[in-house]
Amino acid sequence: MEKVPQLRLDPLSQKLASQAGSVNLFINGVAASEQELKTLRPEDIKTIEYYDLPPMRYGGRDSKAVNVVTKGAVAGFYGGVDLSHGTSHSYFNDGLYLKYNRGKGQLMLRYETNYKNDKNIGEWERYAYTLHDVDYVKEATGRRHLMYFVNNINLQYTNQKQDNYIFQALASTNVLETENTVNTDIDWFVDEILNERTGVSRSLQHSVSPSLNLYLWKQLDKKQEIIANLVGTYFDAFGDNKEEWMAEVPVLNDRQTMQNNKYSVIGEGMYSKHFGHVSLSVGEQFSYEHLASLIDNSFVNDRYVTELISTQTYAEVDGRHLDNKLQWRLSLGASGRYTGSREVEE
Repeated sequence: MEKVPQLRLDPLSQKLASQAGSVNLFINGVAASEQELKTLRPEDIKTIEYYDLPPMRYGGRDSKAVNVVTKGAVAGFYGGVDLSHGTSHSYFNDGLYLKYNRGKGQLMLRYETNYKNDKNIGEWERYAYTLHDVDYVKEATGRRHLMYFVNNINLQYTNQKQDNYIFQALASTNVLETENTVNTDIDWFVDEILNERTGVSRSLQHSVSPSLNLYLWKQLDKKQEIIANLVGTYFDAFGDNKEEWMAEVPVLNDRQTMQNNKYSVIGEGMYSKHFGHVSLSVGEQFSYEHLASLIDNSFVNDRYVTELISTQTYAEVDGRHLDNKLQWRLSLGASGRYTGSREVEE
């Protein structure tokens, strides 16, 4: 990939990027990751296609794209492990990638995990303000406990026949746990009169987000093709609490609990026909999102429901001439969007 002049490889993150920013990566027209690319041998690659202005099937004009075309899948197991561990505190950022090819089918498992647990982060902060001609100063010294644990699991099945069809099903889930606690000693001045307080600021968060992605590409004949893509997602998260004390008497209870549940369905269908050096594509995109939110704190206890519906219809004509030295594209589209929100009473 380093031989493609428009691309560069970040030596730390091992991510591909273009001169203009991030790149969407595809293998044989199917969205892929850098880990999948690493399982390919140079002799397995037929061509590499780079798009400054990708067609709609590769993300459209909002991003760059690279499509790696292989000579054919080689039967057997492929895999790799990425390990990154900290020495001064509890930290790791690891990944596992396994792939099995047999005939037209491919089964892939990708697992990524990221963990950090730092129990002794020093902090100091100062606030000063004047309200109704009274001067207030808050000086807080504390120790922070920061922990997060991320697990991302992807299981993917692909069935494909070269220049005929591609079917892919990807099931994934992402689980996030975080804890952020600060214990502080507080000097509270009101017109230079000192009050000593102790404080606890605690933030707990948990989220889980499974999804299912179904993709189909079919070559109808040498000049026609169709693409269908359907994605379903779910998201659940919650969090938060904060307190301050003076002589073991609570003076501030800024408690807040938030819980969000969201599910969405996103779909796209596209038809393309090629006329020599000119191609025509027409397609339809739609999405539906449903979000339910709970906000519970010292002032309110409210539930909200929000719905979003969006559609986009588009047509695209592009041409290549003079051995691809001259390329052009004409796009026309129409979009619609609906947003509705309401408060739910129990």
